[in-house]
Amino acid sequence: MKTACFTVPVLILLIGVLDFSKAQQGSIHGIPERFLFKCEGREDGIYADIARNCQVYRICIGGELLTSEAGFDMFPCPQGTLFDQNTLTCQHAANVICPQE
Repeated sequence: MKTACFTVPVLILLIGVLDFSKAQQGSIHGIPERFLFKCEGREDGIYADIARNCQVYRICIGGELLTSEAGFDMFPCPQGTLFDQNTLTCQHAANVICPQE
């Protein structure tokens, strides 16, 4: 019986998410275009995701976005840090200047 209690709220939440994604203009699967990171034209390497304020980084290999075994294509920095493109590491946020788009 406990699982039934969680089923209805989860279903309502999913319906709300689906309706929200349909409302997004200029998006793919509800993801705003500005958040779609592309590796085409980039050299192999690690890149700060500027659209996400350098809170995550992406890895490009052969013009393709590297995806982890779990299916993730972005790698978050720990809380309070940002990805520093100069050192290719997550650094304390006060020490990182995230470029503007």
